[in-house]
Amino acid sequence: MRPKIFSWLNTKAYHYLCQTLWAGAILLLPITSLPVIKEISGAATVAPPTTAILLLLFVIWLFPYLIKKGKMPVEGIPFLLLLGATVVSWALACFTALPSLRSKSVFTEGPAAFLTLLLGMGVFFITSTWPASDRNRLSFTIRLINISGILLLTWSLVQGYYVFFHGSHYPRLLVAFQHAVSSRRDVLILGRVSGFAYEPSWLAHMLNIVYLPVWLSATLHGYSAHRVKLWRFSFENILLGGGIIVLFISFSRVGVVSFLLVIIVILMNLTLRMARWLSGYLLGRLSSFRKTVITSRFAGILRVILSIILLVMMLLLYLTSAVGMVHVGAHFDKRLAKLIEYNPFAAGGFYEATNVMAIAERIVYWEAGLEIFADHPLFGVGLGNVGFYFPEKLPGYAWHLPEITNILYYRPFLSNTKSLWIRILSETGLVGFGIFLAWLTLLWKSSRLAHSSNEPVVRVLGLAGQFMLISFIIEGFSIDSFALPYFWFAMGLVSAAAFFTRQSLSRPG
Repeated sequence: MRPKIFSWLNTKAYHYLCQTLWAGAILLLPITSLPVIKEISGAATVAPPTTAILLLLFVIWLFPYLIKKGKMPVEGIPFLLLLGATVVSWALACFTALPSLRSKSVFTEGPAAFLTLLLGMGVFFITSTWPASDRNRLSFTIRLINISGILLLTWSLVQGYYVFFHGSHYPRLLVAFQHAVSSRRDVLILGRVSGFAYEPSWLAHMLNIVYLPVWLSATLHGYSAHRVKLWRFSFENILLGGGIIVLFISFSRVGVVSFLLVIIVILMNLTLRMARWLSGYLLGRLSSFRKTVITSRFAGILRVILSIILLVMMLLLYLTSAVGMVHVGAHFDKRLAKLIEYNPFAAGGFYEATNVMAIAERIVYWEAGLEIFADHPLFGVGLGNVGFYFPEKLPGYAWHLPEITNILYYRPFLSNTKSLWIRILSETGLVGFGIFLAWLTLLWKSSRLAHSSNEPVVRVLGLAGQFMLISFIIEGFSIDSFALPYFWFAMGLVSAAAFFTRQSLSRPG
């Protein structure tokens, strides 16, 4: 006889429970450090309620799903290999004489860092399987993303109003509300918008990795998960416009560059299509004018020439637009204003120049991480252990930077690389980094597969997945925590869309 629990798994109550948990996880997605979760978990900064809810769904739904021999996405295989590589690198670190630092050890930092990666794994596998069963769940997911996006943008624009029109002087009620959803002490940052996030760069990160890709893809496809429209504009069109505004008023330089990279890729793709159309049009006109057949070799040469001309024109347009945006942004961001006024020939050195541009801290973190990787290239120093080597690997200029000395002398936690790319290199070596790149490559192919689907919602998620991966190229230089759920959630959606496509192709008829 089957256990009673299996009978309950087929009830409407169980289905509604899972659906409610899924909805709650996405609606709370904009919150990165809920004080209640922080108190329970003991986390330093990252304490998203979404992860906690999805882990509950992991136990309630995924375990029974696996017991019933449910299929898992192929995108999960490299992830499991990455987990294996991190275990090996940490085990090797146990036999290495780490530099001593406070009361920390390989047995405290490694397991804590590995736990955050396990949390990411849980988010990824739930997101890649639960919505993949049918198109209704995928559409439901996009509607939930839109609703949570409305909440996020509304609160961010309210903050923006007080930033630009009241000199960042917020009413007590707004400060109290932000205290309830963020564990940051100076909850509302002067001159910048952070939404529900711990800091503005995290707001830009979630917009670039989850929200903007979905809204941009839906806009390009003319798709909407809602029937209601405002005039001719869909929910996704309006949210895309609002999301771009919020991204820019967060004043996250990495965030803006990440989004601009996506736009550049789209424009380059359009440029190449325009070149092919224009070359075909001109060849047709030449053929009809001279009443001769143009050879394929001449046609190929003409296409190459036109493509080069158009690409050069677009490059000039990009550069002009970039310069214009920097000058406009300089009126709102002091860091950009310093960059424009800065004379590179008057610099006392490379680090002084980066300090003027307000990126010196990140540069020295990156350099230290790369130095550590150079000493341990194959398996790295083990997950969570890179901070032990920082005092001896930091360049001399780093000791003049208040942020660096504050972390090294006064903060209870270890330094990190401030870049997920460099963290994976330094902590897991070429082995872990290679597996991670292979996983991203597979996800890119999966997003392209989903984009070829006949289902509109799957095509939207497939193209959104490509935008997410392009944004992550830049975002990976800013975010270094495995505990933030946005990347795992986004890649889970890509996997779910590809999973649905493969299941559709395997069905007869």
